[in-house]
Amino acid sequence: MNIFTLLPIYGLTDGDPPPTSPPGDGGVVPQWASNFPGELTGDEGSRTFLSRFKGDGDKVEVPTELVKSAIESQKMIGGMVRIPAENASAADIDVYNKKIGVPDSAEGYEFKLPDGSPEGLFSDDMIKAVKADGKELGIPKAKLEVLFDRFAGRQIESYNGIMAGNQKTLQERIDALKTDLGSEYDNTLKVADKAAMFADPAMFDVLNKVGLSGHPAIVKGFAKIGKALGEGMLKGVDTGVPDVKHSKEELEGMMRDPKYKLPEGDPVGKAWRAKVEEGFKLLYPGAGGGDIGPSAGRALHGA
Repeated sequence: MNIFTLLPIYGLTDGDPPPTSPPGDGGVVPQWASNFPGELTGDEGSRTFLSRFKGDGDKVEVPTELVKSAIESQKMIGGMVRIPAENASAADIDVYNKKIGVPDSAEGYEFKLPDGSPEGLFSDDMIKAVKADGKELGIPKAKLEVLFDRFAGRQIESYNGIMAGNQKTLQERIDALKTDLGSEYDNTLKVADKAAMFADPAMFDVLNKVGLSGHPAIVKGFAKIGKALGEGMLKGVDTGVPDVKHSKEELEGMMRDPKYKLPEGDPVGKAWRAKVEEGFKLLYPGAGGGDIGPSAGRALHGA
């Protein structure tokens, strides 16, 4: 048996009264435990248990199991995490956070994006914001990392579902356009593609974002523009094809235009000269040369 000096701990002195027992109750509280609170000595079972430990002066024999239990209890109490009260100080909260595994800074969280994550779906700013929220809310490192992993997986599933839906919608639009245009489908797409080359690429980004990519009305609209460009029906748009059949005098007047004399590498001059060339071909279809064509007016531009 271990020997504990319990008398000084509980404030007993040599002048303490002898063991007593409440009237009408069984069991005697030993002298060394006579100043224990009533919750420990108020029933017969407790007094009987305490009376099993006999003391000699201020020394009491205590079972090893009881000592071991007391030590383990103290260890448990020492390792317990106390939840801060509502009015707890920042220092108390920091102590609590550290014990439950909250990192010292937001950078302490480590997120791993799932393999095959679409580019741009998880921006650096978004990830930084999640880490900052985790630190502010006191979320343990391991828990937030697991939570983000689950969130990322669901985001990818949602993204893939949206993309699959968009692809299905696009295919449905293509099928509807094929049904509507029939044999003219391929040619219409070619004309629309050529017309789309004149548009700002940013416009197609907008169309994609609003879900109008491949919409039949958009395709038909560009095809109509493409045909108009090819027929020279748009004023101010020079495709190199004359909008009307010019006379020889008109074509020679076009040769006197300053645009006709622009340097060879100038796109405006090149387009203007091509227009004059096509004008002569339309005016004299099948002509094999001679003085028919711009060469007949070379003197007009110093050639």
